Amino acid sequence: MRWKKEIITVSGLMILLLITPGIFAFGVSMDPTPLKIAPGETKEVPLNIQNMDGDQPITFSIIWVEGNQIAEVIGGTTYTLQPKSEVYVKIKVMIPLTANPGDAYNLKLRLNQIPSEGGKIVIATGHFVEKPVVVVAESDLPKSTPTPLQQEEPEQQTTEIPQSNNLLYGMTGIVLIALIVLIIILRRKKR
Repeated sequence: MRWKKEIITVSGLMILLLITPGIFAFGVSMDPTPLKIAPGETKEVPLNIQNMDGDQPITFSIIWVEGNQIAEVIGGTTYTLQPKSEVYVKIKVMIPLTANPGDAYNLKLRLNQIPSEGGKIVIATGHFVEKPVVVVAESDLPKSTPTPLQQEEPEQQTTEIPQSNNLLYGMTGIVLIALIVLIIILRRKKR
């Protein structure tokens, strides 16, 4: 009787593993180094978003949590990314002339995946990114060097990400382990 429960459990795990590839995943990154900026100055900060896994495009929205009094998203707050691609979104930071050296701000954004009409369930897809902003005197600013965003040629450039076989290897390993466990259970049953 006990082996029936174990077989049902292993079978349930195998079915769960078979439907797992339908999960969407996207990644978000922003350089966490504090942005040093003088009063009255404007700078752009890149926000990198990737559709890493899955075979479907994903749509997401960018929502301000903190910092929208000194910054704005350039080019809209809703994006759709094709599978295995990424986009650099520009965040424009504008410090008022009335700011004083030593003032500090925090840019905090939440990215939420918007469910597609295809019916797949979206689970735990909110990502937060933060970047501190520190107001400094103009004389304290480092010499200007181009940021990765300034080196980008087209606006809102989307690039393809090389396909990875890590998911395939992981799934194969899990299925093999489940089969070994099932064989061990069946052998113990015969004894």
